[in-house]
Amino acid sequence: MNRTCVWCQKTESEVSFSRIAHIFPKSLGGQRLCKNVCDSCNSYFGSKQIGLPSVEIALKEPLNISRLYLLSQLNKNEKLPKFKSEYFDYDLKKHLINPRYKYRLISDFQSTFTKQFKRGVYKIFLEERSESVGDAFNSTFDFIREFSRYGIGDYPVFYCQPNIPAIFASMEDLKNPVIRFTEHSEEIMKQFGFYSY
Repeated sequence: MNRTCVWCQKTESEVSFSRIAHIFPKSLGGQRLCKNVCDSCNSYFGSKQIGLPSVEIALKEPLNISRLYLLSQLNKNEKLPKFKSEYFDYDLKKHLINPRYKYRLISDFQSTFTKQFKRGVYKIFLEERSESVGDAFNSTFDFIREFSRYGIGDYPVFYCQPNIPAIFASMEDLKNPVIRFTEHSEEIMKQFGFYSY
């Protein structure tokens, strides 16, 4: 089988596919792999760009802090794993998260970091789509390729504040996060053009 990269759309005759590409970063517990990511694109997502955090770091820093917070609520008597954030100071007991002082002084830090984070969310979506559904090469997803891999454009990630301050999460999902595509999610995508987690 001649593989094609879901990002640059180059084939095995043009690029190598020897590195393992985790859909969710391994540090978040991600175990699922995407076989359709070439070494160059895989390296890109994990590497810092000039003046920018890497897409992977921008994604995993807030998600790791959120994951630790959820684990602290579920396992109040257990010792939590340590997580040293490069970009944020956080206090789980006080429910505080702030950019580290040196980043607060950078005028566009929040907007730049947020865009990198969103690129990471879209990256996970397309790689999971490639493995679960198999239609990631469809031109419908070209905007995701352009945004996540090349930084072209800017697309939203919506967060809905729940009326009841409760989050339902399974330990399995916290240990091994995954996106599930269901008949319902497919119908929502067809009707409204977005996917909800």
